[in-house]
Amino acid sequence: MRNVANDVAEVARLQEIRTELWRVQLHSLLPELWRVQLHSWLLVVIGLVTLTPWTAQAAEGAGSVNGRVTLNGVPLAEGKLLLCRPGDKEKVETPIKAGLFAIEMVAAGKYDVAIQGGGVPAKYTSLDTSGLTVEIKAGKNEFAFALVGK
Repeated sequence: MRNVANDVAEVARLQEIRTELWRVQLHSLLPELWRVQLHSWLLVVIGLVTLTPWTAQAAEGAGSVNGRVTLNGVPLAEGKLLLCRPGDKEKVETPIKAGLFAIEMVAAGKYDVAIQGGGVPAKYTSLDTSGLTVEIKAGKNEFAFALVGK
């Protein structure tokens, strides 16, 4: 017959050994974990320090633009709004859905506007012929374009 006290002592001794093994393994891994964490945090800090001035500078002179486009008094179902600074080749574009459009982070300045979509008269579809212009300022900007024609 086995002695229960001996079994309990053996189980306690095995638990102590297991605990000691975990502690030894954890201590051997800690320096490596610390290095990995330190490198990760360092990369995050470098990224934030590098990007913060750029995003702050970009946000200072930028505005958000939203508004409506109607054709003969009816919201334009679908289309595209184009913005381009005079003399610049780079265009900013955004979709028009149910007569509404929105663009974030547009550099402040004067822009020529073109609107393209089903039923929009040809004159409005080109930046050169639309005759539409806006001046975007830092912050929120709202515009309404009431197109007329067949």
